[in-house]
This record gives sequence, structure tokens and C-alpha cells, in this order.
Amino acid sequence: MFLCMADLHGSMPPISGFAGRPDAILLLGDLEWAVEKIAEIFPDVPMFGVPGNHDSRIDPFYGIPVENLHGRVVEFRGVKIGGLGGCLRYKPFGGYLFWDEEYREILEKMLPVDILISHCPPAGLPWCDPPFRRTAYHEAHEGSAAMAEYILRTDPAIVLCGHLHISAAARMGKTLVRVIHGVEQFTCHQLDQPHVV
Repeated sequence: MFLCMADLHGSMPPISGFAGRPDAILLLGDLEWAVEKIAEIFPDVPMFGVPGNHDSRIDPFYGIPVENLHGRVVEFRGVKIGGLGGCLRYKPFGGYLFWDEEYREILEKMLPVDILISHCPPAGLPWCDPPFRRTAYHEAHEGSAAMAEYILRTDPAIVLCGHLHISAAARMGKTLVRVIHGVEQFTCHQLDQPHVV
């Protein structure tokens, strides 16, 4: 069982409604100082994460036992998990902001995965901002076209992302895309029915 957390922005929601000890925790960014509390609550649970656009430290997981998956793939109990941190550049300055071409370069090198964790959602979801063409910058919640291309090219079983501050799901080709806000749990056998608190 995986616990997924996104956009906590320093607050820690109650987690008593979840059954049992998770096998791993997937952190989808914009957790800020809540990541330290998560590590205290689950000291022996493997944690994999990506930074969000509001995670302003050079390494948001510094001193905390979280494996940063930005641009990387790991195998955990036979499941390949890859990650993509930050979001599209919607303003000139700030940490973990990327041009979509930068995402494309990262994803072209990434092997196919079973689970892709990302802070930024892929383009094409009904909840994303429409493309913003008046300036060089994207809308704050516009999804990544490069990520959508990767999903349609490699068919991961599931994509878990945050950033939009909603809980929702949609299919993109064969892939289930879950947008998470707060804490959700799922098992590899129940990807279509995650429990939302």
C-alpha cells in the first residue's frame, strides 16, 4: 500500500483513517515543513518524492530520508517509479520552475515506468489552465505537454500529480492520471479506487 501526499503546504492532515502501515510514501511536492513531520510519523517507511514549486530550499529533502526522484527512476518491490519535480515556469523567478522544453529533455531520457510521480500535471486534463500564449510564461496551473507526450508514448499504469489543489482522476490513453490534494492511499491492485480522506 502506498500513501501519497501533495500540496500540504506545511500542514499535516489526520492520517488515522488509513489502514495499516504503508509499504512506501510518495511525496508529490509543495509539502514544505510537513515533510519533516511525515518522516517522524513513519520513521522506517521508504519515502520517494519530488519537489514542488513552493519547496524553496535547494534540496527540500535535505536531512530527511526521502529519495528525490526528479528525473530519476527506481525500482521498489518490482514496481518502477519515476519522478518529475516542480511545475511549468509561470513567472520569471522562483525555485523548481521549468520550461516545457526542459521537461521534454528530462523525459526523453527517462525509461518507461509503472508509476510516474510529478508535482506538475500533464497537459490535456480538464482541470488544467488553458495554454497561455500572451507572454513567454505559462499559466500557473497549465499542464505539461512534454509529460502528456511521455505518458502516451510509454503508457505508465498510473501518474500521480499535485499542484492543482483538487482530487480528481482521468484517463490519458491507457494511463490513469490521479490529481491528489492532501493524502490518498492506493495499492498496485486497486489503482482505480484510491481511498480519499
